[in-house]
Amino acid sequence: MDKIISMSAFILYGVGLLGIVAHAIKKWMMKEINYSVYDYLFTQDPRGSMLTVFTVLGAILTAVGTGQISNVHAFSDVSVAFLAGFAADSAIYPATTGAKST
Repeated sequence: MDKIISMSAFILYGVGLLGIVAHAIKKWMMKEINYSVYDYLFTQDPRGSMLTVFTVLGAILTAVGTGQISNVHAFSDVSVAFLAGFAADSAIYPATTGAKST
């Protein structure tokens, strides 16, 4: 239990959330969405955003709790957390979702 509430675990949770934001920025830069990243994350589909966040936190919680990810000193552990966020957002929001006509 102490593994999942350690400082290392919270850093990994934050890195996973950073992966979600990075994917949103990538979609905005590639013009897959034609509104702000804030709108994408918070106003267009808040339930989808919550689903993404809980998916990422659950994946990292499982990895930390089972010992698959142990610390933030290894680049592989940090990259797994980042990619969990990036991939979850990509899976939940397909490339065609979210284009709003102006």
